[in-house]
Amino acid sequence: MKKCNKNSHSIRAKQVTDWTKRSIQISTKLSLPPLKIAKTNISYYYARADGQQRIFTNKDQLTGYGNSGILNPDSVSYTNLFVNGMLQPPAIYKVDEGKLELLSTDVPSENTLILLQFITIYLV
Repeated sequence: MKKCNKNSHSIRAKQVTDWTKRSIQISTKLSLPPLKIAKTNISYYYARADGQQRIFTNKDQLTGYGNSGILNPDSVSYTNLFVNGMLQPPAIYKVDEGKLELLSTDVPSENTLILLQFITIYLV
């Protein structure tokens, strides 16, 4: 590959052979858009389960680890839930702004750590 300029590249091949063993020459030019850099922002919501709780709100947040609250899932790229350090499948929880609801049949034991991770990816 020969670089022509910052946003254009030229690819040249001396020979392309197909199954009939005929040869042709191909030359093409590609215009590539300028490179955009992705940035990320990661926020966390921490809470401790009381052994009966199925719904967690911003009031339940352990503020010593941050105070972002439960973000609106429409304003972030990814949301991950960890219960006692184990990643949970999205089918067992629902997130709304200010509210985390566990949809599973069982609830976390008392003092189990609940961690909700919010990842936002944006282009600069």
